[in-house]
Amino acid sequence: MNEYIFSNSISGKEIKRIRNKCNLTQIRLASFLNVTKKTIERWESSKTEITGPAVILLKMLDDQPELVEYYEIPPRKTPLRI
Repeated sequence: MNEYIFSNSISGKEIKRIRNKCNLTQIRLASFLNVTKKTIERWESSKTEITGPAVILLKMLDDQPELVEYYEIPPRKTPLRI
């Protein structure tokens, strides 16, 4: 089995710290991770460790907060003409 530098679990406190570090609201983080705001709320208030694919994305955001801006789709500057 391969080993990676990221752990496979994260605490709710760490999720909140990473979210604040990236200047994200719960809604924007939920959108970035493709989960609901309710899921982010549950994770942040959880006393148990969170596991799953979102952990790797959160750890990457912790290391490189600029990834949020890099992958965000910018708003349209001009309206779409039909």
